[in-house]
Amino acid sequence: MRIQNCLITGAGGFIGRHVSLSLARRGISVYALYRSNLPPVHKNIQPHQGDIQDPETWEKILPHRLDACIHLAALLPGPQFSAADYQKVNVLGTKNVLDVALAHQCRTFINTSSSYVSGFEKGQVQTEATPAAPRTPYHISKLEAEKLCDARRHDTSMRILTYRITSPYGVGMPYNSLLGIFLQNALNSRPFVIWGTGKRCQNFIHVQDVVRACHRGLRGEGDGTFLVAGKQSTSTTDLARIFIDISGKKDTPVIYEASKPEDSSWFFDASKAKDILGFESRISIAAGCRQLYAFLRKFPSGKHERAHS
Repeated sequence: MRIQNCLITGAGGFIGRHVSLSLARRGISVYALYRSNLPPVHKNIQPHQGDIQDPETWEKILPHRLDACIHLAALLPGPQFSAADYQKVNVLGTKNVLDVALAHQCRTFINTSSSYVSGFEKGQVQTEATPAAPRTPYHISKLEAEKLCDARRHDTSMRILTYRITSPYGVGMPYNSLLGIFLQNALNSRPFVIWGTGKRCQNFIHVQDVVRACHRGLRGEGDGTFLVAGKQSTSTTDLARIFIDISGKKDTPVIYEASKPEDSSWFFDASKAKDILGFESRISIAAGCRQLYAFLRKFPSGKHERAHS
């Protein structure tokens, strides 16, 4: 299916900037909805500041027929937000975007969610069929947004996909995550402090692999919920060792705070996305971290961006 235009919500965010620019470079007209952070500059990107809670202020920018929508806008986890805040933005906001997409005869809608809406049992490999058991107000809201998409899938011809993304990383990422902290440790020759045993495993996926998943979803067949995950999970200790190896500072200490609890380990089977969408991640955690380390060595602010015409 030929995609000529696409609405992207959250276009100024970490993933949104990468997806917007990738589509624009392929000649697709991108209607880039952002709230505060500007989307990248490109002749095929039409930025518009707006809020998914107030679609009347931005729906008018869209063409009569919309080929696709990638819904990335969300209220991310933060101690300052209440359960009601997440409901307003992540649930009611998703309903608004779905309504707008349907009103503009959208053919393909990609909703982005989190892999961590699924339940957890020690040693269990998660799939799309794993019973959901979200543990935070944020993840509860993302699951409710998924259910809205499921309901619309059954009463409309619009093709609707939900991507449960694991921990994304890459150029432009927030640096307050575990991987971001370890990256800063490597850049500044600081010790790696690990809570617990260091055996906790997390699944990281490079942002360019997330972009590839979006391309696959737009031009492929099938619908439903898909895990978008890295090929393997990485332990906290192994992540520290990756950055120590990249930095070349072999004597950097790794300190274990065994008295502090560590979260559960997570393992995912993303074969459904491979079988139906033809997508699987390509960038290994070591290669992705090496790329990110080299970028921040060259551009310490992490904000280098070229304008594209």
